[in-house]
Amino acid sequence: MKYFPLIWAALMRRKPRTILTMLSIVVAFLLYGLLQGVVAAFTAGIDIAGADRLITTGKYSLTQMQPVGFANQIAGVPGVKRVAYQSWFGGIYKEEKNFFAQFPSDVEPYLEIYPEVLLPADQKEALLRTRTGAVVLKRLADKYGWKIGDKVPIISTIWPKKDGSSVWEFDLVGIFDCKDGATRAQHEYLLFHHEYFEEARAFGQGSVGWFIERTEHPEKNAAIALSIDKLFANSPNPTKTDSEKAFNQGFVKQFGNLQLMLGGIMGAVIFTLLLLTGNTMMQSVRER
Repeated sequence: MKYFPLIWAALMRRKPRTILTMLSIVVAFLLYGLLQGVVAAFTAGIDIAGADRLITTGKYSLTQMQPVGFANQIAGVPGVKRVAYQSWFGGIYKEEKNFFAQFPSDVEPYLEIYPEVLLPADQKEALLRTRTGAVVLKRLADKYGWKIGDKVPIISTIWPKKDGSSVWEFDLVGIFDCKDGATRAQHEYLLFHHEYFEEARAFGQGSVGWFIERTEHPEKNAAIALSIDKLFANSPNPTKTDSEKAFNQGFVKQFGNLQLMLGGIMGAVIFTLLLLTGNTMMQSVRER
């Protein structure tokens, strides 16, 4: 501690330079924290994926649509307890900045497969009997000021309606929550009926994006996945079945290798910070 006054005097010798150097260090660490938060938001659903759930998609791409009739065949595979299906809707609320996930789904089995989705019984009944009904995570409802009974217009960027309109209107009949923050991150979406989607969309009738299976014995998931894929190996629409964790990882990878990008950005920031610090030290030496 006896050298502290000397260090302090050296730092205060050029106050603007010291302040700017410290601000550079603070901004670098702030950037690192923000980027880590982005990665955490994208990967939050990976580690909490259900061990008893499998996802079946097109063999070559997630965007490869599958015949909805595959669901009945999958349900007959030994070890499969329940099957539901979904598609990616790709809509926005009013403006492009208001983007969140929306899924036309086989609602009743979907809610059974995901018990962590906490939807009150009366709201679930309202959803099942309302063709244009939808439910949404409480966090999204709070963000946009929605309440039960509202009409929610969503502009689809992929699926126009038969009448040529791209605006889909849903009756908000329920607001669900999840047991903890990790599962909330995984279920931040609007859920509505596949039947309504099927009747109103301009193209793609009879097809869905992927199937979700709940299995009776998670330790046999590898064999069950193989059995499912064998069913469609020689069909025009071969499939690929993975654990939900593997599916979530593949979905995140569509945005790129986030960890690699984070490492590259932080490497550049730290390198720049070292150059700045070295330059500051050289200036101080020359002045002395």
